[in-house]
Amino acid sequence: MTHATLAPTKSVSLRDVSKHAGVSPATVSRILNGHGNVAEDTRARTLQAIAELGYEPKLKLSRFFKEMHQGTRTIGYLAGASMRNAMLASDGFYSRFLMSVSSELTANQYHLIFGDVLADLTPNGQLRCVAEGKVDGLILEAFQPDLLQVLERAEITIPTVFLNVEIDHPRTDVVIPAPERAAREQVEYLFERGHRHIACFRVLPAQTWQDRRFWRGFQEACVDLGIGHCANLPAPAPFARDHHVKAIGSFLDRLKQPPNMPTAILTYDSYARDLFAACQQRGWSIPGDISLIGHDDRSSYQVGLPVGLTSFRLDMESMGSAAVRLLIDRIKSPSLSPRLLQISGKIVERGSVRTLVD
Repeated sequence: MTHATLAPTKSVSLRDVSKHAGVSPATVSRILNGHGNVAEDTRARTLQAIAELGYEPKLKLSRFFKEMHQGTRTIGYLAGASMRNAMLASDGFYSRFLMSVSSELTANQYHLIFGDVLADLTPNGQLRCVAEGKVDGLILEAFQPDLLQVLERAEITIPTVFLNVEIDHPRTDVVIPAPERAAREQVEYLFERGHRHIACFRVLPAQTWQDRRFWRGFQEACVDLGIGHCANLPAPAPFARDHHVKAIGSFLDRLKQPPNMPTAILTYDSYARDLFAACQQRGWSIPGDISLIGHDDRSSYQVGLPVGLTSFRLDMESMGSAAVRLLIDRIKSPSLSPRLLQISGKIVERGSVRTLVD
C-alpha cells in the first residue's frame, strides 16, 4: 500500500517525523537516503510516521535523486553574502580557502558549486542545491549566527563540513584555525627575543570564538613562561570590532602608566595601521620603543606602514584541503562521529619586532 497521495495539513519537518517515530533525526535521514544498518522495526516505524504525517513527498524526492544520480561528484561550497563578496573582491585572504578547496576537489575528481547560502534557499527554507539533488556534500563557510539559524531550519541531511566556524552540529565535521596555538607561538616568539612585558589588543570581553580562544591561549602561555603578570596588564576597553580607533588611544594611555608599559603588543593586522599612528602621536616608535606583531598576515594591511608588520599567517590552504578530505570521508561513511580539526599557521617575520637580547 502506498501513501503518496496523503497531503500534510501543515508544514512537516524531519524533526517532526523523528519525534513521532521515536527515533533520531539522523536515523530518519539514513532511511530517507536508503542506507542500511537500520533495524527493520525502526525502519517500519519511521516509514509509518512519514506516511501518517504526510512527509511522503519528500521521501519520494529523496529516493528519486538517490536512484537517478547515484552520486553527483559535485560539492556545494556555500558562504554568507559578505564572506562570498570578500572572497571574490578582497586582497586574496579569504579566496585562499576557495582555491584550496577547488584544487583538492579537482584532485579527487569532484566538481564545485560556489554560492550564497541565502540565495540558495527555497521558499520553504530548504537549500535548493540539496533539495534538487545537485550535490553529494556541503562545505559551509564562516556563518554569522543568523545564518546558522537558517541552516538549522533547512534540515541538512547530506554530509557536511563547516569551515572556519566553531559549531556543534550532528553528523558534521568542523575545520577551524587554532587561536590558542597561535597565541602561544606569538608569546613564545617574543619571549625568545627578550620580551617580558607583552600586552594584547583584541576585543575583550571576547565577542567571537576566535577571540575567546586567543585570549585563553595568551593567558596560559604567559603563565607557563613565568610572565603571568602580562595577563594582568590593562586590556582594551570594550569596543565594537569596527570602532577600534578610540579604544586604541585609551588602551595605550593606560599602558604607559608605570609599571604597565609593555615592550610588545599582539593584535590583528586590521588594527596595526591605527596602532602605528597612535604610537607615533605619543612619540613612540615601532619597533624601537614597542614591538608589534599581527595576526592573519593580510597584504592589504601592510600597505602604508612605516615598517613591515611581523604577523601570524593562517594556513588556509591546509584548512581548505582538509575540509575536502573530511567531507569525502563522510560521503563514503555517513555514520562517522563528528570530528573537529584545528590547523595552526606560522609567524612571518618582517620589521616590527625588535630583539631585546642576543
